[in-house]
Amino acid sequence: MKFDIKKEKSEDAFWLWSDHWRGLFICGDDIVINKENWKSESRCYQSEYSHFDYQGVDKALVQNSWDYISSNDDEDENCFTPKRIIV
Repeated sequence: MKFDIKKEKSEDAFWLWSDHWRGLFICGDDIVINKENWKSESRCYQSEYSHFDYQGVDKALVQNSWDYISSNDDEDENCFTPKRIIV
């Protein structure tokens, strides 16, 4: 499915981190892609403050919502290793 960026959040929906951070880029508050040495710590979670319009689809990105993650110490189940990114 394709999810549009919310108009009011379009200016900061994508961030590219500088060289001294382990992160490569972030999509809104939902998808964090890390650089090669930390790629297995990349995370995906659907935030209630998302920059994207999920059109009412609950858990569109992952099995667990942001509320579950923020109240749970074990976030590893939402980690993934990116194989390919198409923009």
